[in-house]
Amino acid sequence: MVSPIRFSGLVSGLDTDSMVKELMKAQRAPLNKMLQKKQLETWKRDAYREMNALLLDFRLNTVSDMRLQGPYLKKKLVSDNEGAASIKQVGMPNLPTYKVTVNTLATEAEPARMDTTTTVAAADSAKNLSTAGLSGSFELTVNGTKITINDTDSMESAVKKINEQTSKTGVAATFFNGKLIFSSTSAGENAKIKLEYTNDDNAKVFGLFDSGVTAGDPATKEAQGQKSIDGSVTINGVTTAISSNKFTFDGIEFELKKAESFTVNSMQDDEAIFKSIKGFIDKYNEVIDKINKKISEPRYKDYQPLLEEEKSALDEKQIEKWEEKAKSGVLLRDSVLSSALTEMRQIFSTVVAGMGDENFDTLSDIGISTAKADAKFSYANYMEKGKLYIDEEKLRKAIRENGTKVMDLFTKNPAETTTDKDQMARETGIAKRLYNSLTGIMSKITDIAGSSSMGDISDSYSMGRQMKTLTKNISTLELRMKNMEERYYRQFTAMEQAMSKANSQSSWLAQQFSSGR
Repeated sequence: MVSPIRFSGLVSGLDTDSMVKELMKAQRAPLNKMLQKKQLETWKRDAYREMNALLLDFRLNTVSDMRLQGPYLKKKLVSDNEGAASIKQVGMPNLPTYKVTVNTLATEAEPARMDTTTTVAAADSAKNLSTAGLSGSFELTVNGTKITINDTDSMESAVKKINEQTSKTGVAATFFNGKLIFSSTSAGENAKIKLEYTNDDNAKVFGLFDSGVTAGDPATKEAQGQKSIDGSVTINGVTTAISSNKFTFDGIEFELKKAESFTVNSMQDDEAIFKSIKGFIDKYNEVIDKINKKISEPRYKDYQPLLEEEKSALDEKQIEKWEEKAKSGVLLRDSVLSSALTEMRQIFSTVVAGMGDENFDTLSDIGISTAKADAKFSYANYMEKGKLYIDEEKLRKAIRENGTKVMDLFTKNPAETTTDKDQMARETGIAKRLYNSLTGIMSKITDIAGSSSMGDISDSYSMGRQMKTLTKNISTLELRMKNMEERYYRQFTAMEQAMSKANSQSSWLAQQFSSGR
């Protein structure tokens, strides 16, 4: 499209561009407000998504584990003969004691191996083999594959030639301290090494000369791998064969080292359980602290999102500082996040029904509450905004003396006979309740703000639909502004043309009068 010709004050002397710009400034005010609103909505959506990512990480990496029994059933394994075997918990040991007798260790399958003493010193591995006595070439057949080694090769390059054929031969070679060492790449009785060559002086260089074979005749050297041999172990009176010295029995991984006897005692690992619960509470406090800060950020109404022309007058640092203020408070007193905090606080403070012991049906019974152990004023607790504190001595005692009840507080399932949803929730353990709650909270936020995979404008979430409408309205208003600006320019152009015509007529009249007509 060809741009219209504009007469910018050539006749009138007016600064047409400046006048149009001033006229448009007032007209653009609604559009600018709409652009700023779109930016605020974008920041708000991103802030929601940031909070959702925080909750997702908490649910997946902390709550998901703590709703299961594993963290509360951690065991400490103690052996009376650590030299006989190494032990590690990999599951849930069910017995307090394991009496083990290693009758025989298992022997693993072995590869075929062979080594020879060469005439090449360790320091001479890079020198030509002619210096070690090789004359011409030496043909070595490894498991049926012929390899030619020349006297211009070094021991290093000879080994390289052998290893270049490993994929065919199944044999690898190395040179170490004057010895040429061959090993099969597989293990077991089917693993083999078969070397075929001529029994001559060249064979001596590689340590292959066989005095039992006539010089100059074909010679062969062979080696075979060894099959595995099962071992035998007796655990708590039951004897069984083992194919490997490393095996798992009843949640314990054993790695046997000697054919000796030993006893393993399995006991509750109070410290590990305490650390799991403390880590859970610490992470919860971290999450609610971040949410509380987000919904408490001050809103600076004087700092609206910058328009493009405003940004052009500032440097990057100034823009960054301005936008930091402008973004602040986009979720101030947000009802969704505020409700989420309230919901989570209630989960941690309410009774777990059906525990069978009213001395163990709330977290406060095991030393976890919203008040410090020595707190005296409820106002201080209120200002903590739901932060949980641990009375470490009380929690350690509960774990030590009532570990199963502590576990049930967090992981309990409702009774099978319970059908009422509210009652089922009351009978559900704290961590399981929290997991379910987080799932619901995250779903609500996703309905509002979507996720990164949904894009900026989408009918899949409410803010996406609002953004779609806003973007459409902005486009309509921008077109209207463009048309209005063009109209102003047309009006000024018409004025300039009229003034030009009037000036021309005045000049003609003046000319007529001056000529005396």
